[in-house]
Amino acid sequence: MNALAPAILAVACASLVACGPPTKHASWREDVELSDGRVITVERTMTWQDATPWGQSKSYLTRALTIKILTESGRAAAPIWHAERERALLLDWDSSHREYILVTYPAACSRYGKAGRPRPPYIQYRLRNGEWTQVPFEADLVGRRANMLVYPRVSRERGLLTVRQKEELQGGLSGPAGRLVGEGGLPGCG
Repeated sequence: MNALAPAILAVACASLVACGPPTKHASWREDVELSDGRVITVERTMTWQDATPWGQSKSYLTRALTIKILTESGRAAAPIWHAERERALLLDWDSSHREYILVTYPAACSRYGKAGRPRPPYIQYRLRNGEWTQVPFEADLVGRRANMLVYPRVSRERGLLTVRQKEELQGGLSGPAGRLVGEGGLPGCG
């Protein structure tokens, strides 16, 4: 039996390394106030995993994120937006172009690099011709306040988010008072 112990230990360790830390998932509805004063509801999902280094404070890695704009009266249903390793900051309606805009920021250095290491470190999308299209970040969005939940805290009892937690956590990678900043890269990505 002792001869098998090292082999069993090796297989167990290899399994843990191959699988990595378990992913966690949450879904919720969120009210988003647009710049014209309207409030729309979106359905969101987020998958993440614990990325806490041994002996340090909690750290999480966003794996995937979806946003579904619930149908507004008079508008066709928008397609679900989906991304890997991004966090949503700002969703708004551009009335001059009649398009939704979405601003995110990379949640990992690999995504930041794939996006071309933008400065400021935001990725912008527009809902054009029925699909989400990545566009260059518009400088006139600098100074805008983030209006989406960036770091959700999931209640252990029911998996629901509270309004208080949403107010505490809005902002993400932003400057004073949760506003989009006009300089810099993604911290920790060189």
